[in-house]
Amino acid sequence: RAIWIDALCINQGDLSEKSKQIPIMRCIYENAEQVIIWLGLEDQCIRKALTLIQMFNKAFHLGLDSLYTLFLPPWFTKVWIIQEVVAARYAIM
Repeated sequence: RAIWIDALCINQGDLSEKSKQIPIMRCIYENAEQVIIWLGLEDQCIRKALTLIQMFNKAFHLGLDSLYTLFLPPWFTKVWIIQEVVAARYAIM
């Protein structure tokens, strides 16, 4: 088991090291089993913001399933339907 802590694993004062490490960080995060993000000491405002993000994340994933169900029927394979939805200032379905 490996633990990666940016502030410890990258010498923040060495621009050469940072320029080599920063490009591979995306790969590190993508392949990590879990990423813990330190935002500093928690306060009430941060707690509320994190709760809102968690709620948005759940709604987003539920929304993706709903959107998939909506766009699955054959009418959304028709170019003119997509054009109507995209071009309209206000569309009702």
